[in-house]
Amino acid sequence: VLEALTPSKSWVAVFPAIAGIAVIIGLAIWKRTLIKRWWIRLRNQNTG
Repeated sequence: VLEALTPSKSWVAVFPAIAGIAVIIGLAIWKRTLIKRWWIRLRNQNTG
């Protein structure tokens, strides 16, 4: 099976994961203040 994976086929397998990670990182940076506000609110609820 590994012999059948040419560089292009392995790239096709790896690319969606890289793209997904890039999107998640981009959203995390874009929504960073929103996430931080939500995290503080969640932490305050948990501490009482």
